[in-house]
Amino acid sequence: MVTTVHVYNQTELLQALKKQIDQIILTDELAQLARELSNQQLTSTERLGTDLGSGGMSSLTEHILNRVFHSYQGATKEETQLNERIHVLYNIQTLDNETVMLRLKQLDY
Repeated sequence: MVTTVHVYNQTELLQALKKQIDQIILTDELAQLARELSNQQLTSTERLGTDLGSGGMSSLTEHILNRVFHSYQGATKEETQLNERIHVLYNIQTLDNETVMLRLKQLDY
């Protein structure tokens, strides 16, 4: 059974990410944040290709570069945690112009 929750602020989103809720529905500014992150996220096929080609080192390099990038952006600790958890654990799917769904990657395998 897949659990879906709607979140309305960053605190609720961080709690849902920590609990690793199956699907998280975002609207408004949280949806915009997720759209920006989706532009930085590789698709499953792209990730598989880069991991195979680099012997798994691309994931480590990506993690390090994301941390450095977010630290230079002046992101708060909470924003950094949100970004990291979303990048590592969730696929980002746009449902419509105002709504985005985060879905655990493990559900798609």
